[in-house]
Amino acid sequence: MAQNFLACDREQELLLPPSLREWLPEGHLAWFVIDAVAQLDLRAFYAGYRADGHGRAAHDPAMMVALLLYCYAIGERSSRRIERRCVEDVAVRVICANQAPDHTTIARFRQRHERALGELFGEVLALCAESGLVRVGVIAVDGTKVAANAAVQATRDYEQIAREILAEADAVDAEEDERFGDARGDELPAELSTAQGRRGWLREAKRRLDERRAEDARPIPKTRPERLKEGKRRLEEEHQVECDANADYEAYRARGVMKDGRRFGRPPNAFQPPAVPTGKINITDLDSRNVKTSRGWVQGYNAQLVTTAEQIVIAAEVNVDSPDFGHLEPMVTAARIELGRAGVEESPAVVLADAGYWHQVQMERLVSDGMAVLVCPGSCAGALAFQRAAGLEPGDERVLVGETSTLPYAVRITGPATINVFLKLETAVFLAATPPAGTERLLGLVRDVWPAVERAESVFQTTLQNGNPVIHPAVTLLNAGLLERTGGDFLFYEEGVTESVGRLIEAVDRERLAIAAALGVTVLSEPEIGMRQGYMTEHNYSTGYSRAPGFLGIKAQSELDHRYLTEDVGWSLILFTDLAAKLGVPTPVMDSVIQITSVVLGRDLRGEGLRTLATLGLDGLSPEQLAAL
Repeated sequence: MAQNFLACDREQELLLPPSLREWLPEGHLAWFVIDAVAQLDLRAFYAGYRADGHGRAAHDPAMMVALLLYCYAIGERSSRRIERRCVEDVAVRVICANQAPDHTTIARFRQRHERALGELFGEVLALCAESGLVRVGVIAVDGTKVAANAAVQATRDYEQIAREILAEADAVDAEEDERFGDARGDELPAELSTAQGRRGWLREAKRRLDERRAEDARPIPKTRPERLKEGKRRLEEEHQVECDANADYEAYRARGVMKDGRRFGRPPNAFQPPAVPTGKINITDLDSRNVKTSRGWVQGYNAQLVTTAEQIVIAAEVNVDSPDFGHLEPMVTAARIELGRAGVEESPAVVLADAGYWHQVQMERLVSDGMAVLVCPGSCAGALAFQRAAGLEPGDERVLVGETSTLPYAVRITGPATINVFLKLETAVFLAATPPAGTERLLGLVRDVWPAVERAESVFQTTLQNGNPVIHPAVTLLNAGLLERTGGDFLFYEEGVTESVGRLIEAVDRERLAIAAALGVTVLSEPEIGMRQGYMTEHNYSTGYSRAPGFLGIKAQSELDHRYLTEDVGWSLILFTDLAAKLGVPTPVMDSVIQITSVVLGRDLRGEGLRTLATLGLDGLSPEQLAAL
């Protein structure tokens, strides 16, 4: 008897016409994209084609939109690779109904309809809202650096661009002399042929410059000479803006009176704008900038997103600023605008953002709208610092401000645009609000997103439960020689924590626990909280860290001037010892760590007093009043 296999005859013709519906399972993403596109308003795409049917037939815009959305959703950006998928990928063949637009057609469709494609974001958001997917009680704002299709080496300053333009001009002149002889070419237009006309035209052009640059999303020139000229033009524009801004500032200071009516102090330092532009621009991608990432500098952009707890993107913007500073309010505003367009009446109640977004003026405007603020993690009295910066008194009930004792996730960057979430905490993320009466409300807002949150007695419990000031300075200082010699090429916990290091960690921890006891708040020891959260498996201060599953593979920082000292000592231990002095608790070990850190960094951290009871506006409160915050 012959072996039994299913027949595989590639020469067999189909007896019946094939049905695309049979090619993919019903729940495939391609069907979802097709159905979603059918619900979108595509009139902006169809408006660009002749209504009389004349001319060569074009691919249906609905099919092209579905093709791009699907391919972008699965991470495929190249027009050539999309063309290949139109032949090789079953899902793409279903979307295209077995048509195969070439890469030029795909690229030209994207370029022709770039604005309309961008506006589809609001349409998709509206569909999500109608489906009940958009819940905006809690939204998160974050940014990531995106590399441009340009090398850092292609960045030029003004003089380099000028030299290259002159060199190319010499070559062009030689070629045109041979072609045209003595002929000059076109004359200037009449309106520019006189000095008066030129001045009037330039004056009007400067007035419209900002508006035009914002609205005119012109494509990057294709040829290198054109990009050089465009780069030179942009540098000159930016230089002019700098000169004008300086002149305006000098005129403002010359008045002698501030906007609030107060008089200025000493005159400003003299400043003379440079005679030529001093900035740099990349001549491959003129819009990109050299932006800083955690792994160094990259030629690219800073992409900003706002998402809901269900990972629905409700706003997206791209800029060329390295820091996230100053982008919180614009992103929240963009989210509100997009939600309004999508018909979502609910307003965000809590915005999650990391410390890089801190901007005092923007924060004041956001909280004035009634938005709750959660500082995560508080990093030692972050909620109280926010209140102070926003001009609120301790315990002010007009604005709900809270903080957590730690992050709800253990995350490390492992490569460009790559992170590893190696621990998701399931418990012991303590949360408190000020005033304390608002803690339950804040818990209710975030518990669905972070089920690990637990109620804390006060913001001083979350402050003192922060373990970073206990661990990081001890390990860093006792490994300072190794760190400087290797540039941090060792494992911070596995190799950096020994028995002697563990003894210093324990001594600092004991003083922290004594401060908490004197204040009357409950704080767990570092090994105890580490075991509850899942970081550690041993209740001790040495191998408890060096063998901790939650700390495996974490490399040391590359230098001593790092947040493990500047923040965990300069902000946190300074505050701990200030609070201890208020309570009459001796802290000789913490005092020693502060002194040694000051010597190592060449700074007077205690003298700087970056975060103390006085800077928080709490130095006049009694211990009982502090505990009640």
